[in-house]
Amino acid sequence: MKLKTLVSEQIRCKTMLRRGLLLLCLISVTAVRAASQSWTALSATGGPTTSSGSSAVYDHTSKRLILFGGVAGTPCCTSFNDVWILTNANGLAGPPVWTKLNPAAPAGLPPARSFQSAVYDSENNVMTIFGGGVAGSCGFFCTIFNDVWVLTNANGLGGTPTWTQLSPSGTAPAPREGHTAIYDSASNRMIVFGGGNNGIMNVPDDLWALTNANGSGGQPAWIQLSETGQTPPAVERFATAYDATNNEMTIFGGCCFWNNSTWLLKNANGLSGTPTWVQMSPTGTLPAIREVHAYGYDPASNSLIVFGFGGNGISYNDTWTLSFANDIGGTPAWTNIIPNGEPGSPPLPFVGGDPGVYDPVTRRLMLEKSQDNGQGQASVVPWVLEMKNQFITFDPPGSLGTLPIGINPRGEITGSYFNGGPPQGFLRAVNGTIITINPPCGCVPPYTFAQAINPSGEIVGYSKGEGQSFLRAVDGTFTLFVVPGSVAGYTQQSINPKGEITGSYNDASGNTHGFLRAVDGSFATFDAPGPNGTYPQSINPRGEITGVYYDASNAQHGFVRDKDGTVTTFNPPGSTSTSPQSISPKGKITGSYNDANGIAHGFVRDKDGAFATFDPPGSTGTFPQSINPRDEITGYYSDAGGRVHGFVCDKNGTFTTFDPPGVGPIGTYPASINPRGEITGYYYDANNLQHGFLRKPDRRAGSDYEPDDDGGEGSESPE
Repeated sequence: MKLKTLVSEQIRCKTMLRRGLLLLCLISVTAVRAASQSWTALSATGGPTTSSGSSAVYDHTSKRLILFGGVAGTPCCTSFNDVWILTNANGLAGPPVWTKLNPAAPAGLPPARSFQSAVYDSENNVMTIFGGGVAGSCGFFCTIFNDVWVLTNANGLGGTPTWTQLSPSGTAPAPREGHTAIYDSASNRMIVFGGGNNGIMNVPDDLWALTNANGSGGQPAWIQLSETGQTPPAVERFATAYDATNNEMTIFGGCCFWNNSTWLLKNANGLSGTPTWVQMSPTGTLPAIREVHAYGYDPASNSLIVFGFGGNGISYNDTWTLSFANDIGGTPAWTNIIPNGEPGSPPLPFVGGDPGVYDPVTRRLMLEKSQDNGQGQASVVPWVLEMKNQFITFDPPGSLGTLPIGINPRGEITGSYFNGGPPQGFLRAVNGTIITINPPCGCVPPYTFAQAINPSGEIVGYSKGEGQSFLRAVDGTFTLFVVPGSVAGYTQQSINPKGEITGSYNDASGNTHGFLRAVDGSFATFDAPGPNGTYPQSINPRGEITGVYYDASNAQHGFVRDKDGTVTTFNPPGSTSTSPQSISPKGKITGSYNDANGIAHGFVRDKDGAFATFDPPGSTGTFPQSINPRDEITGYYSDAGGRVHGFVCDKNGTFTTFDPPGVGPIGTYPASINPRGEITGYYYDANNLQHGFLRKPDRRAGSDYEPDDDGGEGSESPE
């Protein structure tokens, strides 16, 4: 298929794709690399002399990082019990400033220590620490602990910070350092796993829960949790991710001996069932064996982020992500997002054990790095890594080809997939869980194309080949419907927040018409003024519909139908073929058109009928697919070498081009963008297999979704 024919073929190609003929609309392309990540060093005032072996927690509300303890490596080996606060820790609200707290301690301070665990209850502003060891003339460690302390008003706000030692009931875990602890705020439980004694792995490889871990709600108690499955070997100083929504903990690496294995603990808090270990088998090149102290978990992309440290005498300053870290929604895969030795990265470890914390709201990993000040002494430099435009790739179980079509404001995605037979519908939840959706069509095997999803989660599509549409309610029930007078030929369908549905159908004579199905199930049929077919593509919250119609010479034009039924036709200036694709809550329409030379360009039509045309830099063919309430547009384009990539254009006309990691020689095809700027679509890997993707945008102000009063999508009211 030549490039100049693509605009007139978009409707037919979409239909054929939904019929399983996946190769009709492809252009030969080559991938480009995903947007790179980079570290930034912050200039902080004051501060401790070391962060090695310190614990760190973070309060997003106040943007304060709380650093406790640690050990000086040069000269060896002075331990600390200081508490430091780093204000503006994520680097977004102004220069960071270190302040040393002077907590009250009616019964004394915690002994100096390093490599303890710390968790933070952000609602009550309480930090809880457990274990760790104290270094001295004997080296690491003269003493190791199994005590528990809480620091109230831990971020230095709301009252005097105060240390209190807890006295939990029950048998305490054996003393340990280098273990991990996670905090489940819903149950007020601290979960402790692993640990050692400076590489002497004589600490039991056990799992513990501390109830009432913040010191409130009752007497704290230690409970040793039973474990099933294959338990990891004894391990310390490893990376940890905790998915509180699914109650799963993932660990990576550690010593001793050093390893690069990955393990998943299901039912981690011991309340939803017996904790169960599973060794994971991520794809991709694995990070080198190492012990790790700087890491974070990004719930938005379900990724574990790991930075540097090392093992077996080798140090690293590389950065890695593990996708699908909870093993939900797709195959876990390691990606080296910043290679070892990359200029601009934090330097190699001065001592090692520098802590990291993660801000899931601004999506920043914060590393407190001990660095040589040039005089053989350490200073602590804050570093931040912003997780830009993170990609999540996904496939329903058993999929041999995944075709996401729509994404709603919450981030739920629908579409279809192929597993060697007819297409099946799917719904991907925000937490990554994917279910198959097939209406009760009476066909074996099922044949389903899910085509659109609205803000409440209602899904529209068609099944059993042609002629039978469905509406799937939020509770999973289906309503099947047929437009009166239709025979076959359902194509693109769209649903708005109210539940109004538009699409097209064929009559007994083979003519194609548009329809609007109201919330009460009644139908209105309509045609644009052209004898060769009307193909609605998109409906907005006000009931305005845009789409394509064909005139007597089979030339393709755009139309918009207002909520009163009036149809207005249009073409951008210079168009010989027009293909509208999407209409926003404000009535702005985007799509593509062909010029006199057969080259495709993007366009935006305002509510008043004014046009603006656009192309990403270097484009030889532009195909917008979706517009959101913020006037952000996504689609795909072809470059001078015939290579196809995704793009997003903001309301100011700034373009960002992208391809998911792993894209192969066919390319990237974005399909839909929601009010948050999240984009879904599909891409082809090096083996020409089709996969779904979700592109998370950079951190932005005011990105939280709130429905409009009229049920529209996004935070801007229709004009």
